[in-house]
Amino acid sequence: MLVAVGWVTLTVAGRFSDNPLGAGFLLAFTTPLGAAMMLLGAMQASFKRSDRGLNRDIAALATAAEASNPLWPDEPPLPEIDRVATHGTRAGAALLELLEAKAPDPSRAASRSVHVEQQAALTLCKIFSVLPTAGETVRDARSAPQENEQVAAFWRRKVSAAKGQR
Repeated sequence: MLVAVGWVTLTVAGRFSDNPLGAGFLLAFTTPLGAAMMLLGAMQASFKRSDRGLNRDIAALATAAEASNPLWPDEPPLPEIDRVATHGTRAGAALLELLEAKAPDPSRAASRSVHVEQQAALTLCKIFSVLPTAGETVRDARSAPQENEQVAAFWRRKVSAAKGQR
């Protein structure tokens, strides 16, 4: 936006440089102002965070969880959790979607969702500094799906509270 405003300022200054205050006064004043606005706008655009890396890391986590089928707490969390956790609370909404995702193939629904959901919940535990507890903060593979609904509800509350603080 600032780049566009800066361009307009430079264009106007170039067209109307002969004014009653003296030739070139408007040009001399607005040219540095327009250039500064363009530079500031370009700098803001370059510092804007992209979700491309976050999406790539979450996809790698889900793929690794499906491929290796780790069952927590019998096996440790996957190393991909650390990469996703570096994104902080920005990853919360996407991880929440993984917690509530359903497998496209109903015959594999239980096995797929347990592994992916557990790794997503463990990542959320790391991001929000919450102790992983089976059935409370991480889905318990040995419990019924109804009992594990409170895990998703816990993370929905936690993620929405974090969004409200931003």
